Amino acid sequence: MMKTLHKKYTIALLATALLTGACEKDLQQLNPNQQTSATFWQNQEDAIKGINATYQTLTIDGGYMRSTPLLLDTRGDDVRSNSPWDQMYNSGKFALNAGNSDIYGWAFGAYYEGVSKANQVLDFVPGIKMDEEVKRGC
Repeated sequence: MMKTLHKKYTIALLATALLTGACEKDLQQLNPNQQTSATFWQNQEDAIKGINATYQTLTIDGGYMRSTPLLLDTRGDDVRSNSPWDQMYNSGKFALNAGNSDIYGWAFGAYYEGVSKANQVLDFVPGIKMDEEVKRGC
């Protein structure tokens, strides 16, 4: 009986040593190839790319590409939606289902992304050495 108990403790100790011995203290590794806001905003070309990315958010499916016209147009007295999709149908009735964030959730996400990108342009472009006329256009 003592031998069996000794074997169980030895196996448990070895298993614990194997499982915890190879762990790294810092499991979060940074990708050195991933660009960050600190490495992106360097020159005039980056400033133009940044402002273009800001305007690009208007074409996201949740923005002016699809969701915004639906949310705005179906709320008029002269328009109605016969869509079988409940979020489209109910948006014109001011009866959005908070449990299903399709349409208005997509719109919020698109707008939030656009504001975030615009804020980066406002934060970083003034510090870039570039043609002043182009900078004023950004």
